Amino acid sequence: KGSAAVEASAESLKLSDFCLYSGDNGLCSSAEGDVSGTWSTRVEGLRFSLSKLDEWGVLSPRLNGVVQGEITAAGTGAVLSQLDGNLEVPELELDADVDEVYPELKWFTTRVETDLAEETLRLSITSRFVDGSSIKGAIRIEQFGDLSGVMTDLPVSGSVDLMVRDLSPLAIITGSYLVPSGRLSTSLSLSGKLGAPVVDGTLRLENGKLTLPELGVTFNEVEGDVSS
Repeated sequence: KGSAAVEASAESLKLSDFCLYSGDNGLCSSAEGDVSGTWSTRVEGLRFSLSKLDEWGVLSPRLNGVVQGEITAAGTGAVLSQLDGNLEVPELELDADVDEVYPELKWFTTRVETDLAEETLRLSITSRFVDGSSIKGAIRIEQFGDLSGVMTDLPVSGSVDLMVRDLSPLAIITGSYLVPSGRLSTSLSLSGKLGAPVVDGTLRLENGKLTLPELGVTFNEVEGDVSS
């Protein structure tokens, strides 16, 4: 869509305002590079309908929602010096037959942000479930940048805070064998290496109940704390 501009010489190549659109999906991109291997690219106006994953047979059950955002990256060869971006899904819905478990499975303002500076990659994620449950996480990966190297040895640190007001929606995973309920809260920290992270923190389940429908058994007053 529109007019893309290409500038080429013996030493460099530059592409500007290259845009692709198909229905609700689309993006615009600009990029440039030179013979020294230095390059940069920017993607903006990104829109991708997650329902396409179901249509392509990649993911089931169907996810409804539109990813939108922008990404800027730069580097030399396989070494990244910049990676800034944000992706957001204003409303995300899992299209599954869960009427008996929960009226709807929706998340709001699901957002992922990235920032690379001084060989430290920072990732953050936030999301809110329809019932007020929430997740907030932040991860740091040190010595990041060389994509041709071994990534598993990179130092990693971070934290994840999760609050689930009602565990009932998990029945979509556990099926009819196990129907959980109760309030779950966790506060976890992450350390170690990217290939072998160490997770430490606390997990608390309140007013918990586990039902085994096929056996006609219900465990009430399931509560506890777990630390590692």
